[in-house]
Amino acid sequence: MANVQAINKSSSGEFRLRRMTPSVNCGPMDIVVITTTDGTLVAVAFKAVSANTSGMFIIDAEIIAFPQANVAIKGGDKLYWDPVNNWATNVNAAGLKLFGIAHADSAQGNATVDCELMMEHALL
Repeated sequence: MANVQAINKSSSGEFRLRRMTPSVNCGPMDIVVITTTDGTLVAVAFKAVSANTSGMFIIDAEIIAFPQANVAIKGGDKLYWDPVNNWATNVNAAGLKLFGIAHADSAQGNATVDCELMMEHALL
């Protein structure tokens, strides 16, 4: 499991939480894919949460740094979470989950990409 490198890197620092139940143990700031009645979401654990226990997860954030695949990403690109490799990519492939958009360009080889985590994208 991967975790985010930074959250709320914008001046407003706004984010939205939702109570959900993960199927795996999560540490603070761990990135996790959770299935809910609304669909499957990519979320970030706000605090440590045990498997099959309700906890708070960040589902929307203005700017959050996710681990980045070894690809060049342009600002505005759709981002997909790869739960096998634990990184964000702009390449849509089987098994990946749409979770947001790139906030700015990020060169190939960068460790992280700044993105806008958006629940409405995740449920598309």
